[in-house]
Amino acid sequence: MPLNKSFLRRMEVLDACFRRKCKRWTIDSLLNSINERLAFMDIPGISKRTLYADIHSMRHEFNAPIERYKYGNEICYRYSQPNYSLLKAGLLEEDVQCLRSVTNLLRGTNEKELVHQLEEILERFDFIKN
Repeated sequence: MPLNKSFLRRMEVLDACFRRKCKRWTIDSLLNSINERLAFMDIPGISKRTLYADIHSMRHEFNAPIERYKYGNEICYRYSQPNYSLLKAGLLEEDVQCLRSVTNLLRGTNEKELVHQLEEILERFDFIKN
């Protein structure tokens, strides 16, 4: 799983899209939504292949309940659990402890940017948890 700001932003946008029940989300509409948001943040856009990989990651690495369904001739995506949110799903305590251990190990290296990103992630999870 790529841990970078672009990936995290895409996960946030996808989560927001899947939580919006009033719209049917096709691959094209998801791609447009993500690329518009990324452009607003001065982050390069993504391809359909990357979007498919992101959805796969959400399903298999984060266990997000994403379902595909057919509406007319279109294949659409949504959360199968209406109140689900990836950002509120949280991590297992053992995952958080593992991240903290890795962060502490990296503090002694030249990986300052990676340490900073991991600290941001841990802060975000602490904020959501509380």
